[in-house]
Amino acid sequence: MLSHPHRSARLHRSARDRSPRGAIRAVALFTGALCATTAPASADSLGGVAPAGLASFTFASTAGAPAVVAHENFTGANGTNINGTTTDSGGFTWSAVVGTWTVQGNQARGSSTTNGSIVFGSTSSANGSIEATIARNGNTGWDTYVIVNANAAASDLLLANWWSNANGRIDLWKEVAGTFTLITSVSGLYPGGVGTAPASAVVRLESPSTSVVKVYLDGVLKITYTLSGSEQTTYKNSTHRYAGFGANNDGVSTFDNLHLDA
Repeated sequence: MLSHPHRSARLHRSARDRSPRGAIRAVALFTGALCATTAPASADSLGGVAPAGLASFTFASTAGAPAVVAHENFTGANGTNINGTTTDSGGFTWSAVVGTWTVQGNQARGSSTTNGSIVFGSTSSANGSIEATIARNGNTGWDTYVIVNANAAASDLLLANWWSNANGRIDLWKEVAGTFTLITSVSGLYPGGVGTAPASAVVRLESPSTSVVKVYLDGVLKITYTLSGSEQTTYKNSTHRYAGFGANNDGVSTFDNLHLDA
C-alpha cells in the first residue's frame, strides 16, 4: 500500500465499496540514520505501496500513558516543501519519495488530486499507535487513512480509513502480500449526509503488543479487532515496523498533530 500512497503502485478498492479510487503516488517518509530502499508493491483491491529511504526509530516501552516517539505539527509558510525538513520531535527527516507534500495552513497536504498521497514513518517496533488530526476542508468526498504494521515493501499492513462513503465510514483493512481485505467497517457516521460531517476528525489506530487492534474516531472507540494467530505472525515481527498516514484520490484533505506513540 505504499505504492499507491508512496510508491508508484496503486491503491484500489472494489467498486462495491467506493467510487474509483485511483493510484496513490505522492509520498513522504520519516528518514533517519537507518535507511532502506524498497521496490514498489501492488495490491488487487486497495493498492500497493513501496517506501524508499525509510527510517528506523524505537517505540520505548512504557506503562500508563503512551510515550510519544515523534510528533509533527507542520508549522511553516504556505507552500513550504516538507521534504527534507525535520520532525518537531524525534529528530526524523521527512523524505518525499514520489510527489510533493507541502505546508498549507500549518498542515500537510499531498500534491495529488486524482491519485492521492501518503506519508510513511518507520519504527523499530511492531507495537505502537499512530494518530493524526485530519481536516476535510469542505470536501464531501474525502478519503484518508492512517497505517501501522507495514513491512518495508508495504505489501503487508493494517490501515484505518476515514472516508465519505455511506454517509461517512471508518474502516479497518489489512493487506497481505499486496492484496487488501476489509476486516470490518462502521458506516452511517453522519446520518444527515456527508455535508454534516465535522470539519476535522482525530483518527487513531492502535496496535499494541497484545493481539487487539483498536480504531478510534475523535476519541471514541469504533472498532476492536483481535488478530488471528496467522495475522499476528504476519504483522507482529521486526520487519513490520512502519507506520504512516495518507489520502487516496484526495488532494484537499490535510493532516496535522501527527504523533507516533509507544
